[in-house]
Amino acid sequence: MNEHIDYDTRLRNLGSQVNQFSSKSSDNVISSSSILEKIRTTRIYYILVPVAIFIVLFVLKPSFIMDEVKVDSVLTKKVMNYNKLLMVDSVLTLAILMTYFIYNHKMTKHPL
Repeated sequence: MNEHIDYDTRLRNLGSQVNQFSSKSSDNVISSSSILEKIRTTRIYYILVPVAIFIVLFVLKPSFIMDEVKVDSVLTKKVMNYNKLLMVDSVLTLAILMTYFIYNHKMTKHPL
């Protein structure tokens, strides 16, 4: 029975020594899952931002994405220009997501 305890203790000691050199230790598993979680949340931002900007611009209909079209010789009607809408959406999305990307990149290298 005493030999069995020595064997288990020796096996645990050897296992801990091997885990120091192994790439699949418990610490690496935790960090890899947190990296996957970070990637998943980042993908959500990259999808939600352009959709949210598009919806806000579509609902608010600011004057810089509207065009005036003549209905009659006297009457004009404001119509949404979808090319302008997509261009403004793209520019705002790039500005916001680049700022978000740079902020995250700096925070991972040099956290506060």
